[in-house]
Amino acid sequence: TLWSLTDSLAWSLNVVFAQVGLQLGGETLAEAARGWGWESDIPFDLPVERSRVSVTPGFLDDPVAVAETAFGQGELLATPLQMALVAAGIANEGEIMRPHLVASLGEPDGETVRETRPSRWRRGTGAEAADQTAAMMVYAVENGALGAAFVPGYTIGGKTGTAETGSADPHAWFIGFIGLPREDPRYAVAVVVEAGGGGGQVALPIGRDLLVAAMSG
Repeated sequence: TLWSLTDSLAWSLNVVFAQVGLQLGGETLAEAARGWGWESDIPFDLPVERSRVSVTPGFLDDPVAVAETAFGQGELLATPLQMALVAAGIANEGEIMRPHLVASLGEPDGETVRETRPSRWRRGTGAEAADQTAAMMVYAVENGALGAAFVPGYTIGGKTGTAETGSADPHAWFIGFIGLPREDPRYAVAVVVEAGGGGGQVALPIGRDLLVAAMSG
C-alpha cells in the first residue's frame, strides 16, 4: 500500500516519516529543524532551554537514528514553547513570530503602559510548504485519527505525539491551531502532559478546549 504524506500525518504512520527522513538524510533533516528554531535560543521574556535535534555527537550518521528522529523519537528534544512556535508558524505561512509572555501592561486606570508589537523571529519554511502542512493538519482532524479535535463551526488543525522516554510512561503531546472556516487561523497551542500516555487520548482534548476557549474569549 502506498500512503500519501496527508494520510501519514492524519494517521501518524511512523514508517512513512522514517522513510522520508532516510531520503532526506541526517544533515538535511537537522538543518530543517534548525530552521524552525532547534539549537537556537528563543527570544522570550523567560529563559527557555534550547530544543535539540540530537545529543550524542555523530548520532545522525546512523540511518536507524535518522529514521527514529524523523518520526519524533531518537534523541530529539523539544520544549512546549518550541512546538507552539511550530504550530503558529505553520498556521502563519511559515513565518515564526517572536513570542511574548503578555500582550500589554496597563495602569489601574486603564491606561496602557507598554504594548508588544508583532515582530518576525525567523522563517521556518516557505509559504507553500506551510500551507500544505496546515491543510494536512486540518485533514487529520476532519478525516483522520484526530477526530476528537473536531468542533463544528471552527477550522482546527492538529498533530498528536506520544513521546517515549525509555523509562516512565510516554509524554502526551498535541499541537494545533484554530480559526473560522475560510479565514486565516487565529490561535495556536502546544500541550504536553508529562508521563501522560497517548497524545490523542490525553493532550488532544486539553488543546482542543484551549483553542475553542481562545476563540470564545
